[in-house]
Amino acid sequence: MGGAMPYKITVIEDNEPDIFLLEDVLEQNGLNCTLTSVADGLDARNHFSSIATPAEAPDLILLDLNLPKVSGTELLEFIRGREPLAQVPIVVWSSARSEREQKALDQFRITRFIVKPTSYQAFLKIGPDLREILEGAQPRG
Repeated sequence: MGGAMPYKITVIEDNEPDIFLLEDVLEQNGLNCTLTSVADGLDARNHFSSIATPAEAPDLILLDLNLPKVSGTELLEFIRGREPLAQVPIVVWSSARSEREQKALDQFRITRFIVKPTSYQAFLKIGPDLREILEGAQPRG
């Protein structure tokens, strides 16, 4: 068994400090991860277009809804329509959460909706959620 393969996480986020905080949270929670970050919806769509097999797909997609160029909702529709990505757990994080937005997201089978943390302490609290999703997503080893 030895060292398990690192989890592959793709984070679509245009706010770089949030990506650094996320890396810290993963490390604090002992999650061995390879993080691929994409800053806008268009680059994310291009990135996901290149994924041809489930083996190339990430273990988790972390998606900010408020993205430049292509919206998070359009990106969700694209991801769920691509076979190698259709079953990948998606955590949507956003600074706001409206009931209307939540209803619109239901059709995309998102795994979890997290209101984007505003403090370092709040950021640390999402670590156990991410661990639970990653460990439950696929048999490892």
